[in-house]
Amino acid sequence: MDASVAVQWVAEEESSELSETLLLRDDLVAPELLQLEVANALRRMVWVGDISIGQAKAGLDFVRAKVRTSPLTPALLDRALELSHAMYHPIYDCIYLAVAEAESGLLITYDQELIDRAKEHGLAALIGSLPLDTP
Repeated sequence: MDASVAVQWVAEEESSELSETLLLRDDLVAPELLQLEVANALRRMVWVGDISIGQAKAGLDFVRAKVRTSPLTPALLDRALELSHAMYHPIYDCIYLAVAEAESGLLITYDQELIDRAKEHGLAALIGSLPLDTP
């Protein structure tokens, strides 16, 4: 799963209910990058007054507790670079795809451009959709 999904656990947005279906799972994994992207999204929400800094910190702690992070190893970054080159897509997103591939899992995202690019390049098997059945 990527930050577009994790931020929904803290934000009150249309897709929050779908993102909450993931909270029932105990097998969520994402690259370490997730923490930075979630923190940045929460920072923006604080800046515009949607949440307090305390809510942002609590939200980040919640994400850390729910999602196991995969370290950004050289092999993972190399694979993400290969995917990024092949798809002509930002490496930040491709790191999530590389983790899904390495973990034999699915990437859950609201990033439609990433979904479309992955499907165009034969990577549809790495993309999941909500709601997911719990394990």
